Amino acid sequence: MKNLILILLTLLCLVGCKKDINQSFVINGKIVGDIPKYIYLMYGNIKDSSLIKNNEFKFYGEIKYPTRAELVIHPISSINKSFYIENSSFDIEITSEKRKYKDVELNFINIDTIFNNNTAQIQYDFENFNKEFKNNSDWKSKLSKKLNEIILKNPENQYSGDILSEITKQSILPNDEIETLFKKLDLEKQSKNSIWRIKKILYPIEKIGIGQNISDFELPNNKGTLINTNKFRGKYLLIDFWASWCIPCRKQNIELLKVYKNHKNNDLEILGISIDNNKAAWLKAIEKDSIIWQNVIETNGFESDILQKYNVVSAIPHNYLIDPNGRIIMENISATELGELLNE
Repeated sequence: MKNLILILLTLLCLVGCKKDINQSFVINGKIVGDIPKYIYLMYGNIKDSSLIKNNEFKFYGEIKYPTRAELVIHPISSINKSFYIENSSFDIEITSEKRKYKDVELNFINIDTIFNNNTAQIQYDFENFNKEFKNNSDWKSKLSKKLNEIILKNPENQYSGDILSEITKQSILPNDEIETLFKKLDLEKQSKNSIWRIKKILYPIEKIGIGQNISDFELPNNKGTLINTNKFRGKYLLIDFWASWCIPCRKQNIELLKVYKNHKNNDLEILGISIDNNKAAWLKAIEKDSIIWQNVIETNGFESDILQKYNVVSAIPHNYLIDPNGRIIMENISATELGELLNE
């Protein structure tokens, strides 16, 4: 009986150990050049750190599918290219050097070599494919077949989505071919940025502007209640896109507060739309800035269909003034201009 229990425990241990190995990665790194004390690894929403000792560093972690990653050196750094972590033990060699860029000193990281990494090999093969066939007359046909081969074999790998996004941006292949390849990706596993860039070209959203009627939408407020823009008809409505990390936005909140207090009981409503992905930071900013108007959050940021519709694609603050009938009458109005208009 004791022997049977021992065998069962051993089997459980082996199964458990095998599972851990299959779901984890190990990065064995070597660095030369200007060597800092720590180096950081960023992937997904995770940021990890490693002490550099004898020019070596190491990272451990768990991922479900090959994921794009970057190495970072504080306070400011730049890297020559991203790489992909996968559930294996692989080696990476980098060079770090300090460079000046517009009076700012940054740590430039160059990835020299990556060993024992399947995605790195796919990248290397694709780069060589480009060099060999890019000037051929049948280049587009070869490229389409090559991308199809990569995506079919690696639909979950984020490199597949990233490379398709890059090809889409360069307008090398027609949209119908891009769409066929796009549908073969496992979209749940891909980078949101890459998917957004591809969709932006394949399925462009009609944008709205001054003189047009508002495109109504609804988003959750700080209590989780969905707020729809159609509830603000009958008053002027300022739709204000902002975020807790945006310094100009925070300054504008202070100015808007003065205008809102003077007009909130008569003819003005404000709907703040935060693009924070950190809800705690958003709520803290609402409290610190004493925001008393309705505030909702869109955690998809600049990738949001709502922001795309309203042409908020790269910068905030950004706002629209809507008249009582739901028509857009001004874009990016300052708090001072808003106050003067309402006084009139």
